[in-house]
Amino acid sequence: MYKHLFSDMDNTLLRTDGSFSEENARVIKQTNLPFTLVSARAPMEMDFVLNKLKLSNPQIAFNGALIYRQLGTQREVLYSQPLQPSDFTKLMAVIKAYPEISLTWYDANNWYAFKQDEGTAYETSITHLEPTLVTEADLKSLTGPSYKFMLICFDLEVLGKLKAALLALGLANVSIVNSNPTYIEITHKDATKANAIAHVQTAEKITKDQLMAFGDGENDLPMLTAVGTAVVVANASAKIKQVADFISKSNDEDGVAYAIKKLILDTEL
Repeated sequence: MYKHLFSDMDNTLLRTDGSFSEENARVIKQTNLPFTLVSARAPMEMDFVLNKLKLSNPQIAFNGALIYRQLGTQREVLYSQPLQPSDFTKLMAVIKAYPEISLTWYDANNWYAFKQDEGTAYETSITHLEPTLVTEADLKSLTGPSYKFMLICFDLEVLGKLKAALLALGLANVSIVNSNPTYIEITHKDATKANAIAHVQTAEKITKDQLMAFGDGENDLPMLTAVGTAVVVANASAKIKQVADFISKSNDEDGVAYAIKKLILDTEL
């Protein structure tokens, strides 16, 4: 019997245009099970789903760097693992040497950038949020913990060179990964979806076989292997499908709802 469901957002729970379908919402509510978003997104980019589902159980942002509970307009922080300030400074210095890169970063409540560009415009088209524009002089006044760099570049050669330069820093407490071919996301090395799920699992005293997760991307692999039943949507790559216990329909065909109906609600399809 399943006791908790976990789901990636982009290209899994959400359609390609970033929308959250009525069918996915209806079926998730029908389970009456705790449902946790496990996303690379920031909390403010997750709010529209939490509000629609009226979720008050733990949610996982920044790939596991922040676990929180939404209580009305307030967030109760349950776990926090931001980037270390010294690592943030070293990373920023390298990234700024690549002007072709769309450089953005997050604290718990804000998405920051130095300028609007092709990358921020693309991300805004997905999340419908605008970055807060700051200057380099403003950095000293931004005292809140920074959870994630998000770097976007549609020139894959340039992005590859930047990734190599960042890895060459040898920062032991930093994770530098491609969330898709045109995005690099940088978080603390302990900010993984598997670690975050383990935190929730321990708090709720439930076993691995009682957990189901839905995903599509390489950053979902730790999550999919941390649960008893791994559901992968049809639009995932062949590599991700190899770890699936069940391959559902695509994100644009409400694959999360389809899997829930098939595996949990036992609905005739």
